[in-house]
Amino acid sequence: GLTGLITNYGVVEIGQLSTGVLTATISSTGVVTFAGPGLIVVPSIQPYTGPTLVSEGTLQVDGMLADGTVSVMRVSCLAGTGTVGGTVVNRGTVAPGSPIGRLALARNFQSDTGGVLRIEVAVAGHDWLDVAGSAKLAGTLRADTVGGFDPSPGSEFVVLRAASITGAFHSVAGTPHPGTGWQVIYSPTSVTMV
Repeated sequence: GLTGLITNYGVVEIGQLSTGVLTATISSTGVVTFAGPGLIVVPSIQPYTGPTLVSEGTLQVDGMLADGTVSVMRVSCLAGTGTVGGTVVNRGTVAPGSPIGRLALARNFQSDTGGVLRIEVAVAGHDWLDVAGSAKLAGTLRADTVGGFDPSPGSEFVVLRAASITGAFHSVAGTPHPGTGWQVIYSPTSVTMV
């Protein structure tokens, strides 16, 4: 694994073929690129303030990324139960939880046309995205029940909260029950699945 202190004023690329844990501390304002195809777990606070690029594989933030825009590319995923300090631009997949839980964004969320917000719903709870700023929605909302969970008809699951929401998901995928689809309810500050 990568350990120690890295001071970055340029570009640092961290690649992982399978599963790895980032125990090094990255500081400064340079670009940090996470490349896969594996899973990279960030378990603690990363104080760098430069941009983050998730170019391939999965970046699981269970700690905190301090600041800077996080760009999630088409073949990549941002997951976890921690906090992302900067705005997240999603062209790939954002999947709160590890496996179930809340992913917090301290700034804004923008889901582009190709972006997917992936939610899991289980007996023990469900994933949700907690956005302190604004959320601009497009792309796909995908929700799957896991662990054999069969929600009662009419059950509601708030999957996104934000200070303000504009736009809407272009498509909804996943099934709460065999042969049925999710209904999505938008409010000025939340997205709820029924």
